[in-house]
Amino acid sequence: MVKQVVFIGSSSEGINLARTLRSRLQEDRRLKHFEFKLWTDVFAPMRSPASVLTDLLTTVSLAILVFTADDVTKKRGRTMKSVRDNLLFEFGLFWGKLGLTRTLVLVEDRAQSGLASDIGELTFVTFQRPAHGAGQKEPPFAELRESMDKPSMEVGDWVAQAARARPGAGDLPPTLLRLAANWRKRGDADFQLYSFSGLSAEIERAGNDGSHNQEAVHHLWADAEAGSWIKAAITEPDLFRVTFCNKGGSSSNIALRLNKCRVPEVSNGSFTKLRFEARVPHDWQALLAKETAEGNVERLALVSLGIRLIDSLHTHWKLCRNRNGEYAFYDVVPCEGDDTAWKSFEIKLTDKQLSWCVFGSDGNYRYADEHPDFKHILAVVLELGKGLVGASVPGPGMGVIEFKGLNAV
Repeated sequence: MVKQVVFIGSSSEGINLARTLRSRLQEDRRLKHFEFKLWTDVFAPMRSPASVLTDLLTTVSLAILVFTADDVTKKRGRTMKSVRDNLLFEFGLFWGKLGLTRTLVLVEDRAQSGLASDIGELTFVTFQRPAHGAGQKEPPFAELRESMDKPSMEVGDWVAQAARARPGAGDLPPTLLRLAANWRKRGDADFQLYSFSGLSAEIERAGNDGSHNQEAVHHLWADAEAGSWIKAAITEPDLFRVTFCNKGGSSSNIALRLNKCRVPEVSNGSFTKLRFEARVPHDWQALLAKETAEGNVERLALVSLGIRLIDSLHTHWKLCRNRNGEYAFYDVVPCEGDDTAWKSFEIKLTDKQLSWCVFGSDGNYRYADEHPDFKHILAVVLELGKGLVGASVPGPGMGVIEFKGLNAV
């Protein structure tokens, strides 16, 4: 499961309180699918804080700001303890991006009187900062930890509840936030995308109970303008029979999800192999005789496959023989005599003799990464037709093919 990032901000003087809070939240078993990042984890010496925060807004799901009474402010004749201005600035940034339901403030009780009237009436989690002895810069760790016991429980409840809330426009899954960041880098005025394929905020955050089920077949596609068509049937569990007719233009294809209940994810690294079995049924001629096709269309005894994988950023990547975009075709021939024989395929996704090229007619091709991100494989697209040397897509013809055992490791 993709971990949601929770940002924890504080002043330099309040960093040990922030570290204590993070430690307590990391111990909360309810929050194991969250990654808690302190501001010290993300601010870099060679970058301005403003640029770091701008990038951070595209990746975090929740923000927690620890307000400590570090400054002294004089307002209208009154002298009071107050919060650092930069923390108020950060609070405004996250409030504007994530909304109040996904932005939380822990405020030291001595600092409340110094808050601006516009936010002073909001509900905060309050805490008392333990006193420290003469010559100590900070109270002992045990006292810090004890002082954060109750606040940490309240914050943990808030994190768990905020994460279950339906995501809004400012709260996208991490993969979609990366896609949006690539869009901004490109500088297009309007967001241009053909389609999303399989990954949504709900699926990415769903548990393993299958409550957000997706069907195994994502889509079927044929070039209707050329008169092409495609149809598919599940004849047995995990066995797909696909009949198609290509009459020119782009080849027909079927997109299959690897796991119909969840988008599969690799916890470390990425998928390295794609496996499946395929065959042309021994009675393929009889099956095709039942189909109609206008004009002179070749009946294919040998069906060639072109393969596309849809990665974490919804980019369709073609498996090619070279960088010129020529498909690496995989041939399937009729089984002899009966339907017990299958041809097994194992495709190494890191094979240096092959190339992955962006497919420019579907999905996210404008805002793709430089290389595929196969941490997720949203779907496998199988292009069907006649293998042609040097072709960018499989060629014309009518055929029938069956698949089973599609999986990635």
